[in-house]
Amino acid sequence: MLLHVLYWVLWVCFFGFIWGTYDNYYLKTFSVELIQLPVKMILVYLNLYYLMPRFLFQKRYIDFLFLSMAFLLVGGLIQRLFIFYWIDPLYWPERLHEGYFNLSGILGAIMGITTPMIIPSSAKLLKYWYLNQQEKQMLEKEKLQAELKLLKSQINPHFLFNTLNSLYALSLKRSEKTPEVVMKLSELMHYMLYDANQPKVALAKEIDFIRNYIDLEKVRYEGRFDLSFTTSGDINTSYIAPLILLPFVENSFKHGVNREISGAWITFDLRVEKGRLSLKMENSISLESDKKIEGLPEGIGLSNLRKRLEILYPGAYELKTVKDESSWWVVLNLSL
Repeated sequence: MLLHVLYWVLWVCFFGFIWGTYDNYYLKTFSVELIQLPVKMILVYLNLYYLMPRFLFQKRYIDFLFLSMAFLLVGGLIQRLFIFYWIDPLYWPERLHEGYFNLSGILGAIMGITTPMIIPSSAKLLKYWYLNQQEKQMLEKEKLQAELKLLKSQINPHFLFNTLNSLYALSLKRSEKTPEVVMKLSELMHYMLYDANQPKVALAKEIDFIRNYIDLEKVRYEGRFDLSFTTSGDINTSYIAPLILLPFVENSFKHGVNREISGAWITFDLRVEKGRLSLKMENSISLESDKKIEGLPEGIGLSNLRKRLEILYPGAYELKTVKDESSWWVVLNLSL
């Protein structure tokens, strides 16, 4: 409200002073501005609070243009009444012979109404654009968050099912490994339910999660594969989006260990240096897996991972997948 009052006070003062400098008759120019002010204010607020919200912002451009012209014409005719029957007799009686329906007089009145509409209308448009951009960004952010949740939720559910089956088998045998498996499964589920909901997690935590995952798979496959797991660099001080590394490990077990009776192997080599993560993961592939993935460069897990990387690390990652005669390997370079 105060801003509106200030705008009109400045408007009257500015133009009253500017026009008054021509003949040093400031009382005349200030009184003229005050007499013409009501019609100007009505048209300005009619445009701000009716025409723009109801028509312009609703993309009814033809209606907005037609109604704006109609209101300006009516406003100009009313303003011409004030000028012809009040202002001219007081200050410019020589103009009375031109009559009320004088084209230049009516056009001048319309221009006088249009001028004070420019600044408020521009401010209204700018505010609308800004709020619209904010809303779009919020919707885009919500969309991305929803997509990320969906992609994270697509972690292979068969892993949990298989782990529970392995746990059940261990409990029947009353194996000493049962408590350890329960603990690792508990830690893994805690990470997925709580830590994975954060935008970033400590890289050391993500690696611990991967280790627990592999340990549970070791129980399931009962030592049917060889594993080389190495990490180096600034792991304890780096952060990463959660569950980014898991699809690589899942893929290795799916194509490298699942169909091999013996002789399967997996290598996991992760390095962090100067804020950049480099991961190379390689696994053996069986003849059956080789036939199945022929012509399919990557499965759903890696495809989902690419989408997550595009959302979380746009332009800050490189991901390569290569299959040769005996192995499948993935290289990820990521700016943390």
